[in-house]
Amino acid sequence: MLAITPTRDLVSKRFPVASFALRVPPGHPFEIAYATDARLLCGDRSGARRESNFFSTRSRGWLIAPHGSAHYMLPDDVLDAFAGAQRLYYLLASYDSMRAERGLFSVSPRALAATPYVRLAGDLVLRRARRAPVRSPAPRALAWGGDGLFASRALMDDNGDFSVDDGDHEGGGGPATPDAKLADGQVVRVEVRDGSGAVARFTHEYPIDPNGNMRIPSLGNVVARELTLVALRESLRQAFTNVVAGSSVNVTPSASIMTYDAPIARADRLYLRILDPQGNVDASSGSYVVDSDGKLHLPRVGDIDTADMTMGALEAGLERAVGDRFLRGAVVNVSKTELA
Repeated sequence: MLAITPTRDLVSKRFPVASFALRVPPGHPFEIAYATDARLLCGDRSGARRESNFFSTRSRGWLIAPHGSAHYMLPDDVLDAFAGAQRLYYLLASYDSMRAERGLFSVSPRALAATPYVRLAGDLVLRRARRAPVRSPAPRALAWGGDGLFASRALMDDNGDFSVDDGDHEGGGGPATPDAKLADGQVVRVEVRDGSGAVARFTHEYPIDPNGNMRIPSLGNVVARELTLVALRESLRQAFTNVVAGSSVNVTPSASIMTYDAPIARADRLYLRILDPQGNVDASSGSYVVDSDGKLHLPRVGDIDTADMTMGALEAGLERAVGDRFLRGAVVNVSKTELA
């Protein structure tokens, strides 16, 4: 499971800290790459990198989270160097070993235009200019593990122009993707923030179900099939207006895929996520193994016979059971990889 979420979407004179909550494979080395232009994350643009526009945490040593959760704050001297830019794009990568030969990335190389960012306020420049400069410990290596996979052509539209959102729409959020349409089984990370910039409890990964909908607490069914990420983001922004005061919404594609028509087998480990109507993860959520008789043993629901069931059928049945027995209005997801 790989996820990175900024604690605030605006770094300013009032809140001069860029910090991020992380979920990574426990014990695996990882890095975060930052750039003031998404194109600078691409290996074919590495020649344009400078300390003022690019940073990888690996330049100061590998990061490792033994239990899979971590919090990272961008060093002051790095943030100083970025002062004057309007955006700071970020991308998380985790590897099997410190040789960085096999990696997982928070954004697919084919969807680089969906790279999220935090905004850097203009008054940050004034604050940094008045502060005594902080010396960098050493010159930084301007490279990262995605250089061999990410290419700037992923940011080009059909006319050969670079397709990156200009940010002049309401709600902040990340850049627009190309016109790829969403399909059943895809998973989208939805980040919701309130008027103060704090991450709301509705921030999760949401799959698109076989009916073409994303089921979201307090919103119900949100049509997602055949929408672009930009259109979905606008739909969600409008829907959350009456749910979260002053809300902004950002959406990014996840690497996870839901296989609703896949059969369930004995010894399968299934991840159950139950969200209450306020977006909180219920305590009954977790991983459960199908026993040798084909049954799942679930708290507050009881034994479920999964014989001849698909993932989609199990999910639908559990959502009805949870709603009937202890949590009306819950959204239930069943997957073979854990949803963030």
